[in-house]
Amino acid sequence: MHFKKNRKGYVCGNYNKHGFKACSDHFVKEVELSNAVIPDIENLYTKLNKDNYYKRLSEKVEKNKLKIKAKIKENKKQLEAKKSDKSNLVISLANGVISNEVYQLAVQVTNELISKVESSNYILTKQLEHQDIEKELSEFKKYLDKFIGYKILTPEMLPMLVDKIEIYADGTANVHYRFKEPTNPSA
Repeated sequence: MHFKKNRKGYVCGNYNKHGFKACSDHFVKEVELSNAVIPDIENLYTKLNKDNYYKRLSEKVEKNKLKIKAKIKENKKQLEAKKSDKSNLVISLANGVISNEVYQLAVQVTNELISKVESSNYILTKQLEHQDIEKELSEFKKYLDKFIGYKILTPEMLPMLVDKIEIYADGTANVHYRFKEPTNPSA
């Protein structure tokens, strides 16, 4: 859908680009679209506030952070143990306790384990970086509060909320939002 200022509404993108050969003139007025979107946003807002959604989501994220940090700590201990094993292998080889072939095989296995643990740590660290959603969550809440305060949907706000609008030949509209309906964050 493309906004047309002169028509004060949205026209089908296919029709706008290719004309009647590609699609019929599906059109929805901005006011009608706002009247369809505003109640959906209000329902989302009440659901989020009623269920203490933000608080539970933050608690879930914090719990997940703690799990990730514990796993990283466990991995670091495992890394230290493997590095210690590697040092012991060098000492054993130097003292003639093990042969060079056994040493090479043991070092190869230990290096593979160290590599696996380090890559796991890297992935966990990246996951931990993506767990900081407090700022985004508060910005989203402020944005919703601002929207609910005015109850006016501006042409600038609409693309932020709506991903896709399907207008059927009979004039009915199906709105696809950029966000999903929130589900209860389980603890």
